Amino acid sequence: GVVPWGVIKNRRQLLREDESPPLPSNFVFEYDAGINTESRDLPLNPQISSFFFVDDGSEGRFGTEIEFRFVLETILAEKLMKDKTERENGFVSPVPIVHLLVNGDAETAAACATVVNRDKRLIVIEGSGGIADIIVKAMHLSNSDGVLSEDSANKIRDSLSVTLPHLSDEEREKTFYHIGK
Repeated sequence: GVVPWGVIKNRRQLLREDESPPLPSNFVFEYDAGINTESRDLPLNPQISSFFFVDDGSEGRFGTEIEFRFVLETILAEKLMKDKTERENGFVSPVPIVHLLVNGDAETAAACATVVNRDKRLIVIEGSGGIADIIVKAMHLSNSDGVLSEDSANKIRDSLSVTLPHLSDEEREKTFYHIGK
């Protein structure tokens, strides 16, 4: 997983204070996410075995990993394509990068806008809840040019209010803007 460092619950546990040699690749670390309802920080997903932590110095801010993720994905896809080309004597078959949206929140809408604006593929799972369902609704309500009428735009804003009630008016408009991209 690619995770912003500043949102990991109990992230200080993951730091090594000394100058000891690097740990072996098969090292298993006991991580305690703890229970803290006061914080927006999230525990690491125990179903994921490896993480890239992206640290821009901020705390509690989601989305700081998006640019790093795109650069990493592009490098890996190009490397795989180059390796395949060399193995197959000049046959070039691009490695597609496909993004999958299941559920999601306001930060996810910003990430999806970045995906689409970079001409990457995005599959949105209808019925999965969250921002995914709002994006699908916006697609259904938009005209053939992808533009929402004023009435349809208000329906999307209403859906945002219901689905993400914790958003301020400013955050809701910003999320609406990302959906419209």
